[in-house]
Amino acid sequence: MTTLKKRILQNISQAETVSETTNEEPPITTVATLILENKTQSIPTSAHKVRVVEYKAIYRRFTEFIKRLKALKTLREYNEILVEFTDRLILYRNCIDDCAAILVQHLLDATDPLIQTAFLNTLKIVEQRYPTSSIKHSNELLNLGKQTKSIKVASALLSYFSILPMSSSVDKNALARFAIQYSTNTHVRVQLCAFKLLSTLGRIPDLEASLKTSIINKLLQAIEHDDARIRAEALRAMVDLFKCKVGLNSNYYSSFVECLQDYYAEVRLAACEALFLLGINIPDSIVPLGLSTDESSKLINEIFRLICDLTNDEAKIVRVQAMKMIGKLCRNGVDINLIHQTLDKKLLRITKKKAFIAKVEQLDSETDDITVHDVTVDAQSASITAIGPCGALISGLEDEYSDVRAAAIESCYEISCCYDAFQSKLVEYIVSMFDDDIEHVRLLAMRTLGKIARGRVLSGEQVLSILTELLSRSYDIRSALHDILRVVRIGDPDTLFKLFHRLVENIQRFKTDTYSVLRCLRELGQNNSAFIALLLPKLLPMHSYLDVQEPQFSKIDHTCALILVLNAALHHPSIVSVLPDYVFRHYRYLRTKEPELTPNLQTNFSDVKFEVDASLSITIPSSHDAFERILKRSEQSQDLHANDRQQFYRNLAAELHKVAEMDVDLLAISECISLYYEVLAIITYQCNTRTCLK
Repeated sequence: MTTLKKRILQNISQAETVSETTNEEPPITTVATLILENKTQSIPTSAHKVRVVEYKAIYRRFTEFIKRLKALKTLREYNEILVEFTDRLILYRNCIDDCAAILVQHLLDATDPLIQTAFLNTLKIVEQRYPTSSIKHSNELLNLGKQTKSIKVASALLSYFSILPMSSSVDKNALARFAIQYSTNTHVRVQLCAFKLLSTLGRIPDLEASLKTSIINKLLQAIEHDDARIRAEALRAMVDLFKCKVGLNSNYYSSFVECLQDYYAEVRLAACEALFLLGINIPDSIVPLGLSTDESSKLINEIFRLICDLTNDEAKIVRVQAMKMIGKLCRNGVDINLIHQTLDKKLLRITKKKAFIAKVEQLDSETDDITVHDVTVDAQSASITAIGPCGALISGLEDEYSDVRAAAIESCYEISCCYDAFQSKLVEYIVSMFDDDIEHVRLLAMRTLGKIARGRVLSGEQVLSILTELLSRSYDIRSALHDILRVVRIGDPDTLFKLFHRLVENIQRFKTDTYSVLRCLRELGQNNSAFIALLLPKLLPMHSYLDVQEPQFSKIDHTCALILVLNAALHHPSIVSVLPDYVFRHYRYLRTKEPELTPNLQTNFSDVKFEVDASLSITIPSSHDAFERILKRSEQSQDLHANDRQQFYRNLAAELHKVAEMDVDLLAISECISLYYEVLAIITYQCNTRTCLK
């Protein structure tokens, strides 16, 4: 019997309950998990009661993982097991804390630095997928970092701590001192990991002020490092601190300006971001103007000039970032004259004009034909290449890379939101981007124009750019153009007539655009009513004293013309007096079919024509009356025979479909009740069949 009991308990979980028999204290229940590794292992004598439960596969897998770790000896075996563990990490999700504890235990017991590094990398993966799973072991790992002499272990520890959530159980000050210690290490990889950790620790509010100062000083020293990777990482750490408003000081301005001349693009990019954050957080600080120390200017203006210079950078990523920042800086009080220069290609007036003229006068008389651009000016003179904000946005719109052009369009939108005075010029430049070779750039330009061009008058050339894209294969392009035409005004009637025919052609070629084009025609009619009054004989068949043949209403071009003319009549009442009689008959039908697209012109009709269309005013209320009448009729279904009731339900559903077509407001409820009656008809039919009765 004893042998049988041991075999049963070999692969199960055993719950042990110990009850105290004392009278003073209540019985205490304890639960323990026992793993019997062999058949000879005995059951503890303290177990008075044994409850047999099913052994879960998760704990069995965890136990096997522990056994395999104990049997490992070489680095290769450790790597294979740990890689397999990380690949199947989701299988251990219910016991991830126990797995982290086992990994930390083997890490502390290991003596080989390479094995320790493998365990640290595994812990990092576990922490990334399951945060806070190993945070309670952070102090033990920090002690390991203080004692280790291995560069690889220190680097892995710094990388692990940089992704660790900073909770109350972590000694942040000790961790900061540990990172500062390794920030001056000779190994580049260790320094990079230390700077990443410092950028995380520097943003913690409860960190000691002296440590924050030390972190900023270490980062500023690293900006002048010989290795470009160190410089870039230090600047990125400063950017992370500035985003949390830590360490903002205009005294760092000159250090960042020097980094803009770095040969490494990542350094210039990070310096650009650091200057941008300084500009938007402390815009009114005073800094030296250019290279001279006797003149000064606002920080935001100087940073704006520097970032505009970066729009001519050789690296694409720097130009893209600079273009995006131009528009954002304009929201923070940049001088309006500098913003105006971004849309002008003329060079700024050279500040060192006297020194420049002196250089020219020193030239020999043999070089009289030399131009101003051929003169070489030293550092004390004005720079021809650093043109500042002059034409910065224009050069961005003309850049060879589509990402730069898209960023320039976004900045144009930012400027237009802040300054209405630049909208007319910005509209001109954005419309020119409709001819771009890249579709997403054209689409961005169209959507931007739709946001800023409300009420603007487009000239004939600008509308022609729209006409060429109205037949594009891209639905997004066509939809964006329809949105533009709904908010703008057209400059002349001839262009408006061409636009009308192109919209009709758009419907004929792309049936899915029908409703979008009709909405566009509705807004075009209301925004350009005066021109439509002049185009009336071209849009509709009409004669001053002869009857004309009534056009077929089923033709889409006639429907488009009616929507355009009737919406124009809403703002130009004189149009109603010259409309042919057939227009009022068509209007009555169109008002019923498309109430959202057709305006209510009852008050604009004359007495005679108003009598013809007297029912127009009750068109929409009549749909509500019909709906209520149908609901009242539904009460009569109880008095009908079963066969008649089925047909009665189908008739009600058909009438509700008609109501849904008449009135958009009743569309949803009519379709819902119609579906309900159709289901009732099916149920009634099924209940009357013989099979159902049986």
